[in-house]
Amino acid sequence: MPHIDVQYTGDLAMAFDRSGFAAEVVPLAERAVGANPAACKVKFLRIEEAVIADGAGTNSLVHVQVSLFRGRTAEAKAALRSGLLELLRRFITAPAQVSVETRDFDRDEYAKETL
Repeated sequence: MPHIDVQYTGDLAMAFDRSGFAAEVVPLAERAVGANPAACKVKFLRIEEAVIADGAGTNSLVHVQVSLFRGRTAEAKAALRSGLLELLRRFITAPAQVSVETRDFDRDEYAKETL
C-alpha cells in the first residue's frame, strides 16, 4: 500500500515520462507517508478523450489518486500531494492540467492475495 492510480490523456503519451515518474513516486511515498516500497502499486490508465471546462483550452490532463490506509497525518498527506505535483512538473513536457488527490480507507475494507 498505497495504490497510486495515474490517469492521463492519450495526447500526453510521448510527453509524460511514466517510467521516470513511477521510479520516483515510490521513494516519495516512503518518505512522505511511510509507505512500504514493496507494497506500492503504480497503475497508469490512458484516457482517450477528455474535455476540461468548455474545451476551449488544453484538454490534456493527468490526475493522480493515491489510496492509503487510514492513519496518516494531514501534514504527511499534504507533503505527498505536493511532492506528486513536483514530480508531474518534472516528468510532463507538454501543457497539461494536473491534479492530485489522496483517499483514506480502513484496513478491514481491503483484501489482497497473490494468485
